[in-house]
Order: sequence, then C-alpha cells, then structure tokens
Amino acid sequence: MMRILNGTLAMLGVGELITLALFLTMPLPAVPDGWKPPAGPVGQPPQTAGSLVAAMGTRALFRFEDRLGSASPQRPAASSQASAMAQRLHVIGLVTTVPAQAVLEDTQTHQTMVVAVGQSVMDGVTVDAIHDHQVMLNVHGELVELPW
Repeated sequence: MMRILNGTLAMLGVGELITLALFLTMPLPAVPDGWKPPAGPVGQPPQTAGSLVAAMGTRALFRFEDRLGSASPQRPAASSQASAMAQRLHVIGLVTTVPAQAVLEDTQTHQTMVVAVGQSVMDGVTVDAIHDHQVMLNVHGELVELPW
C-alpha cells in the first residue's frame, strides 16, 4: 500500500515539475504600443506606492479625537480646590472604545477605578470627557484636565 502511495505522489510531483517548466518557457504577452499606466485624478500624474504611503503618514487614521470632533478647547486656569483634586487623581490608562473609559488612581487612598463619561469619581467629581491624551473632570462645576 505504501509503495502505491509513494509512486502516486512521485508521479504527481513529476507532473507539477513538467507544468512549471512549460509555464517558465512560455513567452510573456506583448504590451501594446502606446500603452501607458492609468493616470491619477484629472490632471495629476499616476501616484507611486511611496507617495501613497507618505500621504497616509500625514493623516490621523486612528485618532480617537477625530471620531468625537476636535480636541477640547483651552480652558481657564482651575481654582485651588479643583487643582488639588487634579493632583490627587492620576490617569493610569485610557480605553478608547465606545464608550471610552479611563483608568484612574486616587493617590491618597491608592484606589484604582475604571470610569466612563458621566460617572462619579468621588463626591462632587464626575468624568466630563475622555479624549486621546487627557481626561476632563467636572469638579463642583469647574472643568479640570488630567493629562495622560
């Protein structure tokens, strides 16, 4: 039985080698005279792979803020109470799924919490927004930025 199987596999291998040799000896089809590669958009030369890769590098394809709109605008300086709260909380990480979540650590109690927009962090402090590199907190009606 093994001899038959080995013989069959050998014949298949020889057949594939013959087919490969035939394909390699066949001439390539001729390119018609006057053929040019298709042009890019009207009036522009064809784009090369290098130019396309360079153009992709300038676009923010996976930026979380782009899905939400522009980044948060500049805010006035926070009060001392709000600044003290911002010093107490530390951003450990951000999860940019929908809905976005932030991992915060309270440096006084060493408690870690995972919160989303609208959730309370502690008394009088709620998460206002979660951006690509920051978390905005509402501290008793005042917005405070926690950078990541």
